[in-house]
Amino acid sequence: MNVKSLREAIGDIADVLAASGKGPRAQTLHAVLNLLEGHDDESLAQFLIGLPQRLSRQRRATGAQVNEPNPTTVAQYVRRLRETGTDRHAFDAVLYQLSTDRAVRKAEANAIAQAYTGGRPAWSTRRQALDAVKRWFGANAFNETKMRQVESASN
Repeated sequence: MNVKSLREAIGDIADVLAASGKGPRAQTLHAVLNLLEGHDDESLAQFLIGLPQRLSRQRRATGAQVNEPNPTTVAQYVRRLRETGTDRHAFDAVLYQLSTDRAVRKAEANAIAQAYTGGRPAWSTRRQALDAVKRWFGANAFNETKMRQVESASN
């Protein structure tokens, strides 16, 4: 089998997926098609032998690091968390979105937790980073309530 045959088959499958509403899956196949582009005359075996080298060269060219957090996502969530103040309902809504957002990987969760809590730069898991955010909110809300009680008692 040559690369051209594989590319045509994958292209057909991607078109079917896109037409059936499976856009993300079709996008994945289109990424594969981009890798195959320009190699139509190669055998599949030849293409696969050179693939690791092409992938590493492509990663170096983009300069993208897989573990670097998306600064826009981090800034957005930190801003939203800070805007909640001590409002538990608003905080819970933001935390729910944060915990279900697939764009928030471990790197983003660590950066968000570090910026919001002012604490350490990394946690072992994404869940631990989000738990740190939740604990920080709880401590701040408790302290704010205590301060209000002290202020009202002194007046």
